[in-house]
Amino acid sequence: MFRLLIVDDEEYITDGLYEVISGLDEPELDVCKAYSASEALEWLGRTRIDIVLTDIRMPDMDGLELFERIKAHWPRCRTIFLTGYPEFGYVYHAIQSPGVSYLLKTEGYDKLIAKITETVRELDESLRMTDLQQRSQELEEKLESHLHGDYFRDLLTGKVPITNLAFEFEEMGLQLDPDKPILMTICQILDTDVDSLHAARKDSLSSVCYLTDSFLSDQLRSTCVTDWRGNLVWFIQPLRLDEEYTDKEPIEIGRFVQGTLELIQKACTESLGLSVAFAINESMRPWEELVSCYERLQQLLWLQIGDGVSMIVTDHSDDEEGDPRPFSQDRTPIQKAELLIGYLESGRKPQFEALLEQWEQELLAANVDSMQALESYYAITLALLSHINRWRPTNIKIEFGRLIRFDDHATRSEAMAYAKETARMLFMARHTEERRRAGDIIDRVQAYIEDHLSGDLSLVRLSELVHFNPAYLSRLFKQECGVNLSTYIEDIRLRKAKDLLERGEDKIHEVGALVGYETAHSFTRFFKKAIGVTPQEFRKALSKK
Repeated sequence: MFRLLIVDDEEYITDGLYEVISGLDEPELDVCKAYSASEALEWLGRTRIDIVLTDIRMPDMDGLELFERIKAHWPRCRTIFLTGYPEFGYVYHAIQSPGVSYLLKTEGYDKLIAKITETVRELDESLRMTDLQQRSQELEEKLESHLHGDYFRDLLTGKVPITNLAFEFEEMGLQLDPDKPILMTICQILDTDVDSLHAARKDSLSSVCYLTDSFLSDQLRSTCVTDWRGNLVWFIQPLRLDEEYTDKEPIEIGRFVQGTLELIQKACTESLGLSVAFAINESMRPWEELVSCYERLQQLLWLQIGDGVSMIVTDHSDDEEGDPRPFSQDRTPIQKAELLIGYLESGRKPQFEALLEQWEQELLAANVDSMQALESYYAITLALLSHINRWRPTNIKIEFGRLIRFDDHATRSEAMAYAKETARMLFMARHTEERRRAGDIIDRVQAYIEDHLSGDLSLVRLSELVHFNPAYLSRLFKQECGVNLSTYIEDIRLRKAKDLLERGEDKIHEVGALVGYETAHSFTRFFKKAIGVTPQEFRKALSKK
């Protein structure tokens, strides 16, 4: 939503322009008005202004001085100077600035409306310009790295499917091939002080990432991200993706990377003063095995590291004589609990129920022993309790003892049934609370409008009242009431005006002032546009009846 401010010391001009521009078919344009430059400055200090339509000559401050103040407050704001007579020389310097234009009041509404529409379109297009992200190569790289990190972290935890890899990689400009296997390696910095500053830990991660990439980049292409544990994860493929893989090439790449990691460890110790450990796949794996490969590598790091010695451990997942301890091909209970919490917090009920249903089937399977069932059940209840403690839902009855004591239930099915019932109540309570809060907000806005028809009922003022963003309040009101907020205000003003005119106790201009119109001319134009007759004609018709 863009915000336009009209500034003119002649009230009838300001009101006239306000009515015309407010009536445009521009739902994303919020129109405000000021009767002086000083009042305009109050608006500029109060909210973002995107377009200022201002007179040039005003008694307290001329338009050029106001223009300089506008640039100081909102540099991207567009300014349209409006004057009653030609004075091109007076504004010549100002119109050399980008985003400034000049109109004569005698040119009429059509040209003014065309200029406003054009300016709104330019503002809208400017938000889509890619050069906003290209001002700095460093900023672009940081942004891409952040987006890539979010995406790959979701891939590693199974939050997003791997079915759309080709599209996602193309959209993000990744050089990895979604149709070819990858080699994954995880790096853990061993001697980082957990109490050290975030900036220091970030510098260490960046240094190790840069150093490793410099060793690998001549032979391989890779993408590096940090996972939620703060470890570095590389996804590695051959540099020549256009060539077919040979039977030996995947193993050779694995050996090359393993050998290179030894050099990287040495370089990290000597150049950075850091001890690092790596876990790596022995061979390249298909993308479909991404989650299970990641979990195995994480477990290897956790199992093997304990003495602070730098090491490289390899996942021999294809070796039948390897480590006999099984690695789960599914998410761990803690990872599933994190997903449940995310779905619950964001109100994604279908996803929550689907995951819980799948988890229940696994928990009730005959081959799941009591300890595994206990771990799964408490992971589920942990997710539910986390949400309850954060949001403190009211008007629902939860038996916490029954929820948290697994052994109090006769069967696993009974325990899961109560956990599912608790989840159902939480979603219902969330929905009820959201509806109640939305209703309270709308009631408060409507009550304020009824009591302040003669005051400031701008979208900015109403949003300040309820501490909402103006654009969000506008959408919420339309969603809850079925009409635009501006239309609702006009309807209330019209209803109130009819009532006052019928009583006959106030003069026409007094009725106009009571419903928010500063001048009788503005009120008459509004009233006639709404019902087809002037206020005077309406009152006469009532008196005849």
